[in-house]
Amino acid sequence: MRRWLIVCLLAGGMVGCGRPAPQPPKEPAPAAPQSPAERSVEAARTPPAEARCKRPADEEFAALLAQSAEPVVACFYSPAVAESTALLPIMERLAGQYADRVTAVLIDIDAAPLTTTRWRVDVAPTVIAFQDGHPIEIRTRNIAQPDLEAVFTLVTLR
Repeated sequence: MRRWLIVCLLAGGMVGCGRPAPQPPKEPAPAAPQSPAERSVEAARTPPAEARCKRPADEEFAALLAQSAEPVVACFYSPAVAESTALLPIMERLAGQYADRVTAVLIDIDAAPLTTTRWRVDVAPTVIAFQDGHPIEIRTRNIAQPDLEAVFTLVTLR
């Protein structure tokens, strides 16, 4: 009996000596990889820290159009449409590039139904360029980076 007790004390926790064996600490499970669509939806919900585009609510957009001395480029997007959320980083970059000449705006069509209805936006993405509160250029669907750059260039040349 003594020999068994000494062996248990020396072994310090081996199975069968009255104490369970110590378990290694559990590491948190790695996050499941997200699909590109899930990443773009998440990106649409959370603006980047250095956001340059304004994200006005329904009631703020009309005031922004009326008060803006410079042209406004509005990108109407939906977090559920990967094609439209893919434009968000491009809009942010162009907003920084044209910051002194153009006001860039991102409008979530699900969160701003009145603005979406007012400008008859029925598909995401839709980009509308405004000059003096009036639309001067409208682009819908299949909008690529060169198309967005062309809209920004167009409004700065007028």
